[in-house]
Amino acid sequence: MKSITVLITLITLLFPTLVTAKVWQQTFTVEYALGDGDSKTTARELALAQIKIKASNKAGSYIHTTSTLVNDQLSENIQVIGASMVMLSGIKEHLTTKRNRSTLIVTALARIDESELKRRVAAMQLDKAKAKQITQLTKDNELLSVELRTIRLLLAKKQSSSTEVASILKRQSTLLKRFEYNAAAVKRVFTQGTLFQMAQTSSAQLEQVKAQLETEFFGALMQTQVKAEIVSVIDNKTDFTALVNVSWTIPKNLSFNTLIKHLSGRNFNTSKLSKAEELTLNSNKNVGGKGKTTLSESLFNYLGEQHVYIEIKLGSKQFNVPLFWSRKGGSFSSCRGASSSYSDFIKSNGLLCLTLIQGNHKSLRGVDYKRDENPIKFKLTNKEVHTFTTIETKIVRG
Repeated sequence: MKSITVLITLITLLFPTLVTAKVWQQTFTVEYALGDGDSKTTARELALAQIKIKASNKAGSYIHTTSTLVNDQLSENIQVIGASMVMLSGIKEHLTTKRNRSTLIVTALARIDESELKRRVAAMQLDKAKAKQITQLTKDNELLSVELRTIRLLLAKKQSSSTEVASILKRQSTLLKRFEYNAAAVKRVFTQGTLFQMAQTSSAQLEQVKAQLETEFFGALMQTQVKAEIVSVIDNKTDFTALVNVSWTIPKNLSFNTLIKHLSGRNFNTSKLSKAEELTLNSNKNVGGKGKTTLSESLFNYLGEQHVYIEIKLGSKQFNVPLFWSRKGGSFSSCRGASSSYSDFIKSNGLLCLTLIQGNHKSLRGVDYKRDENPIKFKLTNKEVHTFTTIETKIVRG
């Protein structure tokens, strides 16, 4: 009798709320050191996300140790299911300084319906389709966590430019939304029909690929270093023409791995791309069931809506050069010598274009005929030629 009393006492001490109710709950505190690019709002979002992860891990461990329904292979899946059920309340926060860094301390009470969590775990074990979907969502969350840690390191870097910080924060926001999307997808697994689940799983996979591209492709592309210099100024008697030569090479850390996995194109592989100056992806190889994966067509269409260009400004005069763009397919299916016009892009007959290397004095791609000359011609008045002194470049995503 004494041993039973001791056991009950230990359980009460370790899991006080579980003895008296079917709701598991525990208070968690997270300390979040702000990087140079952080704001209190973004820090709070990440701190709450960390609390949800901690709560689901703790609740998952409890279910794993107290239920005969699970095994070691399902423990991570249980945590993902639990994360979709975490409810936070009593959120408190305060900003302080630790080790010369601003630190946000966030505390919240996390609650999970224990009986419902057990019901979903049992349903997953009995339904292979559910188990497969949850396993996929678990893998997605693992990838998201890795990317989120990478972003934390980037934000912690010193002397990041405002452009870099804005790009990193956008990637962070996308990842946090993906966690929320996966949580909603987990709930749907246990409430909707099979075909609907398949559709939602496919949509979740596409969103995951988009998040990966934000990190490894677009994030790097936005850091392209462009060299623009005035090589000559011509006096036309009535006005002046400034000749501006432009060149660039895309960053070495830009990765094509995700794109190569899902899309096809001529010479579209890592070894060929290292030597190429431009990339063209044609709809003929990526839509209408011809793509490498089930996501090929949707991804091709999504990329057709993206547009990254280089803004070159000489005083108040501006010239835009496409860096990544799309256009309607033509008879020669080439991006060279054709203007960018993503508003005319159609996935059934379209092109995706990227200039990898722009050499000095070489014609510009994606610019109208007769405007593709490099150096670029800027027409200036007599007043402008005496007042304009600097040339600026900026990477813009439209």
